[in-house]
Amino acid sequence: MSFSCELNQDHEYVICIMSDKMTLDDHKQVREQAAVLLKEQGWNRLLVDARQIDARMSLTDDYQFTESHRSNLPVTIHLAVIYRPEEIERFRFIETVAVNRGQNMKIFTDADEAVAWLTSH
Repeated sequence: MSFSCELNQDHEYVICIMSDKMTLDDHKQVREQAAVLLKEQGWNRLLVDARQIDARMSLTDDYQFTESHRSNLPVTIHLAVIYRPEEIERFRFIETVAVNRGQNMKIFTDADEAVAWLTSH
């Protein structure tokens, strides 16, 4: 597992970049660090770049992790996640779960589009 979370001061969002093998616990660790940074800054925008991960999560893990965002991220979160195009269908499920639970989350394959969407909110 490898990740970093940093502040984008110009556009007031946190960006987390993940790579390598990522388990459910690894995803929770990334989310925890992002939540701390968001709270410290008083921001509600998070960009996750997951194009380089080898996700080691089941569909059930995907569902439970996404559903638990409500209690682990700011209520007003705007979350943009970037995935590889060849895996986009699997991750549309994650987006659907989030949106069905009232979260403002969108999946992208293009980083520029993700940033544009995120910074428009």
